[in-house]
Parts: sequence; C-alpha cells; structure tokens
Amino acid sequence: MGNFSKDPDDMLADGLFKGYVRVLIEQGVPVLDRDLNLMQDLIWAAARSIAARYIGDGVAAGSEGFAILPISGQTKDFRILAGFALVNGIEVFNPKAITYTEQPGVPALTIPPKDRTDTVYLDVSLAEVDGTQDPGLLNGGDVGLQTSVRRKAAWVVRVAEGAAAPRPLTGHTHFILAEIFRRGGEVPTTLSIKDLRRQIIPLGEVTRKLSPAFAESGNQFTPILGRAGAQVTLRGRNLNHGGLEVYFGTTIAEIISRPTDIDVVVKVPVVPLIDPPPIGEFDPPPLPSPLRIKVETSFGTDLSDDIFTVMP
Repeated sequence: MGNFSKDPDDMLADGLFKGYVRVLIEQGVPVLDRDLNLMQDLIWAAARSIAARYIGDGVAAGSEGFAILPISGQTKDFRILAGFALVNGIEVFNPKAITYTEQPGVPALTIPPKDRTDTVYLDVSLAEVDGTQDPGLLNGGDVGLQTSVRRKAAWVVRVAEGAAAPRPLTGHTHFILAEIFRRGGEVPTTLSIKDLRRQIIPLGEVTRKLSPAFAESGNQFTPILGRAGAQVTLRGRNLNHGGLEVYFGTTIAEIISRPTDIDVVVKVPVVPLIDPPPIGEFDPPPLPSPLRIKVETSFGTDLSDDIFTVMP
C-alpha cells in the first residue's frame, strides 16, 4: 500500500455513498493527496460503472480474446489466445497467446478417474504497482524518490475442476470462458472445449441490426394506391423498435395498428395532389400523386423502392 493520508478506496467508497461526482480544489489551501486521488477516482469509477451496468462482461463479437483452445497431443494443458475482455467494467488485455501452465502460481491440472466437466474462468482484480516493481516510479532522473504508485488490471485464467466457478474473493470478479469435458481414465489427444465467452456486439452494429427496413421490392406494402384515409399495410423488419414514424412523401401518416417486427397498418394522409394546367375555361381534376413511403425510428430510416399512388 502506498503512503496515503487516507486509504483511496475508503475515500472513494465514502464519496460514492454521498453522491459526489466532482472534486473542486480551492485556492490558497494545502493540496492533499486524498483530494487529488478522489478527483480521478470519481471519474474512473463512473466510467467503470457505465461499462459494467450498460455494456456488461464480454469480448468483442468475433474476437479471439481469451478464447480457450486445445493443444495438439496435450491431455491437460490448453491455450489462452491473445486479446481483450471487459470484466465488471475493467478492460484486461492478454498481449500474446500463452498456455495455462505458463501462468505463474496456478494449480496443476489433473486427469480424472471418471468423466468430468471443468469450468475455465477469468479472475480479474486490481493490483498496486510501486517502485520495486516499476523502477520508473522512483523518478531517478529528477527528484529521486517515489511520489506515487499505480494500479493496473491483473488477471489469471483459473480452472474449477468438476465444478462451477467459485464465488469471487473480495476485490475480484470472474468471467466464464469455457467448459472442458475430460474423459475419465483415458488419455485423449485433444480436449473437448465449449466456448462460453459472452459476445458484445459493437454499438454501431447493434444500431444497424435494429434499423428499420422495407421488405423486398414488390412486397413492401399493400395496396399500392388509395385515397386519403385508406389503410395501407407496410412490411419489413424492425418496425417495432425505437418509436416508428411513417411518411408518405413528406407528410406524416397516422399509425392505426400496433407495429410488430414485420408489419404495421397506417392511414394514407392528405398529401398535395398534382394540379394539371387549366384547359380553356375548365380546371381539370387533380392527378394521382405518386410518392415513396419512408419509415423512421430512433435507430435509422428507410425509403421504399416501390411507389405508392395517392388517388384524388
């Protein structure tokens, strides 16, 4: 533990309990380490809370981060692939693929006498680093003494043999990586591994997947013409996400059915019709008005390929 006037963890817990979100340093007063530490800790805690609460634990969809793979010819050991994982709001990084046994201090794995399913999990915590571990913190180029310490995300891949992952110790959190099925009494050349890493879809991809869209041309709506007040059924996908609005041209339409994922019924609005030029002393009746239909939600918009004709 670094040399602090008050434990930064206790100061942060107290600040969060009291609802503090900022630290404002006054002029003409002593500068205290606990104020400076709390200043950055509140920012860090807020970012971590947002990530943990609204994103959750996982790896980027399709990534290899912390994937567990067998090693050819090995009966016990397995590989841990390089990459990132987000665990309780803390991002951890494995810079290169390693094996389980290359991790310092982990228990040896065993071959069971009968069939067994092991749980592989990531154990994440925060570790304090001082000048004995990082000489750069001793400031040898100027003041020649340690003025601060660091905290970093620490991780180790562990195995619960024949059991679920245990309850995390205080200050630790767990993320399930895989299950390994081991055949009892045999010496298999490969392990049977089931990947259990939760996949986190990037926000942009989520938005794209939830964006509304019309069905294929020719089946986007029925009927394809009608007067103001007529009912029209629109077809597509994601029509019930994000507050649907429908426009005939630039005129908003009334939605008269509860939107589902694939369809919705709307009422043709009153739209400007096409006035033909006068013929002699007579004004011909308005002409039908062809236009496209637009669907819009908070996730995006789509414009129909097919044309709807508003009849006079």
